[in-house]
Amino acid sequence: DKIKEECPYLVCVMSGNFVQRGDVAIIDKYNRTRSAIEAGADLVIELPVWNALSTAEKFAFSGVSILNSMNIVDSIYFGSEIGDIENLKKCAELAKDEKVNSLIKEKMSSGDNFASIREEAIKEAYGESYGNIFKESNNILGIEYIKALNKLNSKIEAKTIKRHLAGHNEGIVENFASATKTRELIRNKDSYDNLVPEFTSTSIDNGNLADIHNLERAILYKLRTSKPEDLLNVPDVSEGLENKIITEALRSDSLESLYMNIKSKRYSLARIRRIILSAFLNITKDLPEEPQYIRVLGMNKKGEEILKAKTNLLPYILNYADAKKHGKEKFYEFEAECDNIYSLAKNKSEKGNEYFTHPIIKF
Repeated sequence: DKIKEECPYLVCVMSGNFVQRGDVAIIDKYNRTRSAIEAGADLVIELPVWNALSTAEKFAFSGVSILNSMNIVDSIYFGSEIGDIENLKKCAELAKDEKVNSLIKEKMSSGDNFASIREEAIKEAYGESYGNIFKESNNILGIEYIKALNKLNSKIEAKTIKRHLAGHNEGIVENFASATKTRELIRNKDSYDNLVPEFTSTSIDNGNLADIHNLERAILYKLRTSKPEDLLNVPDVSEGLENKIITEALRSDSLESLYMNIKSKRYSLARIRRIILSAFLNITKDLPEEPQYIRVLGMNKKGEEILKAKTNLLPYILNYADAKKHGKEKFYEFEAECDNIYSLAKNKSEKGNEYFTHPIIKF
């Protein structure tokens, strides 16, 4: 609603069935697309699965690249804890500052993870107020969006909306809840109706929800039968982590124990979860960081107008025929394979090949 006050058209770039926290999406992408359009989006675009499961920097760059390639978007909006775009722009500059990067290199031997080291380096170089901005997850992602715009030399303007009340991992505050808390309520079959729009409640109540634990044995099987050279080809795997993953997959009897046995000061839980899921889905380092096409999941009449404007630098892909026409079928087929696996994560297993057969959501 806040964005629609300023923009006549609204495009949403959304992760598909696998998400950046290293997990399956609890609600499938087609139901989330429907909810997004009912909430005000005019056009919903899918982020490629290998980008959705990457670091904040690559995740942000992919999403911004898609919007930039449409050649019609003039503003990007994102939520942040600070709600101050000028401070976030300054932090995007500091994140590339030579003094900061020099301090980061010095501190890497501590064994801490990159995010903590960067935060401390910025505090040391430019003061605690800037360093504290890097503490919050949505601030960090917003900084990466701005960095991506700068890298692309994009004309798109970055804008932020301050997140209201409940924070990233907090509980319920005045009928506002984080996504983490809301998912917890859904899984525990507790009441969540006053925390989400009615159409989202309907989607949850009528939908076949997904849970990564439905894939637990399959994931452990995959890792237990992997070779170190297989895992070395997974994004973000280095420094002998491939051997640690195989060793712990043999020792662990659940996903939770696997994550905790691998987690360390250097490797955060979120990073480990992404790596494990990427290995399971056969995501490799040679998959392109830059999007190859614009995959449309859904639209309303205004969304159709955006497509008809034909300002796009990358092709719009609505189905497999479009992918073949533009020589992008191998990427489309890979996305389909991942969706086939996702169908087994649902509480009631579903047949595969939906990526080839499911129609575009239209309103």
